[in-house]
Amino acid sequence: KPQNGYDSSTQANDLIALMDALGHKRFAMIGFDTGMGIGYALAADHPDRVERLVVGEGIIAGVTPSPPLIVPGPLNKRLWHIAFNRLDGDVNERLVRGREDI
Repeated sequence: KPQNGYDSSTQANDLIALMDALGHKRFAMIGFDTGMGIGYALAADHPDRVERLVVGEGIIAGVTPSPPLIVPGPLNKRLWHIAFNRLDGDVNERLVRGREDI
């Protein structure tokens, strides 16, 4: 796993490079959940390349309020991964290594 390059702009540029390699100058894109931010960044940074964009199930920074980190029990069961995946370093990787099946 690389130490950086997970930001939406870098991933959008990676997708542009993939589309170039495949020979697609213009294309449609769909981005849901975490892919929503990547699709949004791709369309914003490369509007000449995106013919259509569909996004959903995501939060647009500065437009949508962020979900609280402390939420009611039932909701917490659905959102725990957001903060877990944002931990610095390799804390989350060390906590799961060897126990991925759980």
